[in-house]
Amino acid sequence: MEKIKDYLEILLKQQKHNKKVYGNEYDKSGFVCCWPDGSPLKSEYLNHKFKQILAENGLPPIRFHDLRHSTASYLLKHGMSLKEIQVWLGHADIGTTANIYAHIDTEMKVNTAQKINDIFSRNRQSETHPVEGEINDEESSLDNANE
Repeated sequence: MEKIKDYLEILLKQQKHNKKVYGNEYDKSGFVCCWPDGSPLKSEYLNHKFKQILAENGLPPIRFHDLRHSTASYLLKHGMSLKEIQVWLGHADIGTTANIYAHIDTEMKVNTAQKINDIFSRNRQSETHPVEGEINDEESSLDNANE
């Protein structure tokens, strides 16, 4: 968090300086990421720069907006709850987060299958090795039939 805080403090200082330089011409829109005159960055510019960065680094082309999906999926994979992700992304409805943004990858599916397998394995072990003093249903029904 310190790096983010430090970076935002640098931006704030730059913006305060730019407000003095531009005077009444400074756009007071309040955006964190803006041009030196305070005007907001246009989405076309962000999309163009993003595609350029991807290409320069040999990464496949994706839309800038797809980063929101990637972020949601990454946070879910690393243990954040859907509610936390919903708040982080600013969604009014958790259904939007769950059904549109947070995606389950193959590794997560395999982990889920393993957990289900482990649950059934534990249940099978407890059925074949009852705890001392417990009687399983089969033994109980056999005893009742013999009486």
